[in-house]
Amino acid sequence: MEKRTARNIVLAVSAAVICLLLVNDVEAFAIFDGCAFRNRFLYHFFHVSAIHCLMNVWCLLAVAFTFNIAVSDIVVAFVCASFTPIMWDVPTVGLSGICFVLLGRFSYLVEHKVYYHSYMAAFILLGMLIPSVNGIIHLYCYIAGLLYGLLINPIKWKKKLNDC
Repeated sequence: MEKRTARNIVLAVSAAVICLLLVNDVEAFAIFDGCAFRNRFLYHFFHVSAIHCLMNVWCLLAVAFTFNIAVSDIVVAFVCASFTPIMWDVPTVGLSGICFVLLGRFSYLVEHKVYYHSYMAAFILLGMLIPSVNGIIHLYCYIAGLLYGLLINPIKWKKKLNDC
């Protein structure tokens, strides 16, 4: 039941984000140094273009329907992405912060961890090189997701038995 509720929340958020593409004044809801406090909770829902929106919605839906996502995962991702440190003057909007928290959180459940983390590192680095992408938010949110995932799935150390 929890899984279905979380997926319904993700579907509702995705629909709302797509509907909000009609808003013209996206910068009024962006986060940047000196923005209104309410913007920390609103910037996720606004996007600068339809392509930006569809990429973020696709990622969110892919994570929600691939992994056993819970409502608590969505709430933690939203809070982590909302309180990202703001160190820039360029307005930032988009759902990618929440996506990266979730990608970091579920990284402990993937089978090929080295491949997964290498892909994510390359993706974050590429985002830092593209001028219109805020790679710092992606990095912060991915690390926050990794820490959250570590709390949920602690590492189990195996003792090696020495043969005598």
